[in-house]
Amino acid sequence: MASTGTELSLDATFATLSNRRRRDVLRYLKGNPGESSVRTLTERIAAWENDVDPSEVSYRQRKRVYTSLHQTHLPKLADGGFIEYEPHRGRVALTPAAAELDVYLETVGKHELPWSEYYLGLGAVSLAATVALALGVLPAGIITGTTLSAVVGLVLFVSALVHVVSSRRMRLEDDTSPR
Repeated sequence: MASTGTELSLDATFATLSNRRRRDVLRYLKGNPGESSVRTLTERIAAWENDVDPSEVSYRQRKRVYTSLHQTHLPKLADGGFIEYEPHRGRVALTPAAAELDVYLETVGKHELPWSEYYLGLGAVSLAATVALALGVLPAGIITGTTLSAVVGLVLFVSALVHVVSSRRMRLEDDTSPR
């Protein structure tokens, strides 16, 4: 894969991510840190592709996925430096270089909040309230700096708590389906 310096070229990025199975490999490995067996990876991807539980994947479905992973997709990801692939041991793991692809793999599900936009909005509202208080637009009797700080802190804490809980729930759900 051609890259400039430490950054991956846009063409190499899109070539790497152009196949759903390669994207699924990266998603699975990202959600399951450490070394994974090719067998487990194959079974999980076959289950995703056939919309069944991994225990219900047929030999034929598993074989079709395994063959393409072993012959094409895992070597391509390894050549790009995104995974360590040991075909003789049947082991695969992400490398630090795979983090360069994260921005392209991030998606917001239909029931998922776009957290970065939420926190940006929360920050903008907090800043506007602080400026309004400092300029005297908000009467000091209605709200004080201490009250504003407490409200902003409470909203931030509750938001972060909801974010953590929903992220953990999504990770558990992602283990069974990346789509």
